[in-house]
Amino acid sequence: MRGYLKLQLLAIARNKRYLIFTVVLPVVLYISITASIHGSDSHKYAVAYLSTMCVFGMMSCVLMTTGPAIANERKSGWLRQVRLMPLSDRAVFGGKIGAAMAMALPSLVAVALAARFVKGIHLGTGQWIELVLAVWLGAIPFAAIGVFIGYLLEGESARMISAPSGAICTRW
Repeated sequence: MRGYLKLQLLAIARNKRYLIFTVVLPVVLYISITASIHGSDSHKYAVAYLSTMCVFGMMSCVLMTTGPAIANERKSGWLRQVRLMPLSDRAVFGGKIGAAMAMALPSLVAVALAARFVKGIHLGTGQWIELVLAVWLGAIPFAAIGVFIGYLLEGESARMISAPSGAICTRW
């Protein structure tokens, strides 16, 4: 399973859209939106918006790296080839979820670093760890939803459903 997980991570890491929309975009949004808030509550807003952008980055990452990728793999016949390997369905499912979870970390860390070093947000070490860990563990159900979307829909349809799903879930 480790080899399959490594293969999944390498495939996702080569995707430039992943890097732009799941790592760079949340950081840019965090910095630009918090820079537009002035007044006595600007620091409180920057701290609150930190968790929002961490969740946004995490959700966009796990939804956009699982569903569309699986749909494309089904379309190209790659999943049929994977079934010929000595991997169980659980290992394939776990590899997809594990890769999505691993790829969510750069987004969370990038937003946290931007908050700390660009906006000057000071939280205790435990609070930083708690924030990143809570958001990261919250990615598990969304990674499973992404896998479900990938197995349910074909190619571009999976991408068209995955993108608004993250925005809709962020509003809840």
